[in-house]
Amino acid sequence: LAQHMGQLRRVSLAWTSNLTDFGVSELVRRCPLIECLDLTYCTQIEDTSMFAIAHNLRSLTTLSVAYCAGVSDMGVREVAARCPRLRVLNLTKCLRVTDQARRQLERRSVAAHCDSLEPFSIYSLSARGAGAAGPAQGAARRPAAASR
Repeated sequence: LAQHMGQLRRVSLAWTSNLTDFGVSELVRRCPLIECLDLTYCTQIEDTSMFAIAHNLRSLTTLSVAYCAGVSDMGVREVAARCPRLRVLNLTKCLRVTDQARRQLERRSVAAHCDSLEPFSIYSLSARGAGAAGPAQGAARRPAAASR
């Protein structure tokens, strides 16, 4: 996918259980224009993916790593520090992410949604503050979709 579609802007690989840190690293290296990346329930990814995202996706505005148990404060801090356009980060059920990382995100005006009764909710900032943006598009319906 990444070899032939370097102009991708929005990618959903949600529910891709065999996606590894290597796969994420290759994707973000070859598709540096990605603005919206959904890795919800990609249970094999860890902070290595977060570092690859942070060092390759300067235009990233929205990232979901919900239910990715391998993501920790270290990866979240790296993404927050190196992705200046990031505004939405879905960390639902990322149990290794603490309040300390969430506070750092708040200081950078990143809306971090961490736990919810609605598993695919992503919250985003508006002119009036943080508000619900609704279900992540395609997260539950289309397991592997990509668009430009």
